[in-house]
Amino acid sequence: MPMMQFSVAPWRILDDMHMNACKQAIEIRKEFTPLILRLAKESSKTGEPIVRPMAYVFPHQGYDAIDEQFMLGDSILVAPVIQRNAKIKEVFLPKGKWLDDSGVIHNDNRTIMTEVTIARLPYYKRL
Repeated sequence: MPMMQFSVAPWRILDDMHMNACKQAIEIRKEFTPLILRLAKESSKTGEPIVRPMAYVFPHQGYDAIDEQFMLGDSILVAPVIQRNAKIKEVFLPKGKWLDDSGVIHNDNRTIMTEVTIARLPYYKRL
């Protein structure tokens, strides 16, 4: 997300597993900070959202009902895990080539199942 907020200092209340998940999320955010800043600047001029529903970026392609993943700008698909203790996440990939967070390239319009952990945020860069 363009913004991260902690209500309480994580190192004061979290066990090692959850603290490591927070650290991993911060590292992912660092990677995307230049993109987020660019999108924020563009958004201030155009009014386009930084975080976009799938149907906003891919209109008329059947993504209207997808509410468990989103786009960061037009190039990064984010598929957060929203179910407690989930081990598998279903991800809907639009047409094209997508590079996932583990370095695997996925081709064409399809649904994939990906393994998840508490410390993994599945994301896909449009190539």
